[in-house]
Amino acid sequence: MSRGAHATCVAGLAALALWSLPALAGAAPTSPTRYSVAGGCYSLAPSAGGPAIAQASRLRFKATDLGSYMLYGTEADFLAAAGDAVVRAAQPTPAADWVVEGATGSFTLSPRSAADQVLAIGGSGLALVPRSAAGAGAP
Repeated sequence: MSRGAHATCVAGLAALALWSLPALAGAAPTSPTRYSVAGGCYSLAPSAGGPAIAQASRLRFKATDLGSYMLYGTEADFLAAAGDAVVRAAQPTPAADWVVEGATGSFTLSPRSAADQVLAIGGSGLALVPRSAAGAGAP
């Protein structure tokens, strides 16, 4: 992905078991849906507020199915699940396919390969936590 393509990235998706996404610049004043983020470029940030998460900044949401996306990074890499961790993968794999769920403007992301886990903020960045524990360590 070229640097020019990232100039249109929106700082905002959001983190933990619940991610929020502010309206896109220049878009209608409606909140995005889990489908309208397709093809967009976003940075994840805590839904409770705070700065974007460095490990999840400037990600292009490439649709793989309705409501599912590969999160393509600035280094031509993909955000992927690896056990309880979240890593940058050089190649797309099933572990890099994320399901977006939730209400308009606030979302939960879970790897399609591990639907019982959700994306969360861990001690040193992003992590995966059991869906049943989601929100326990919310920022």
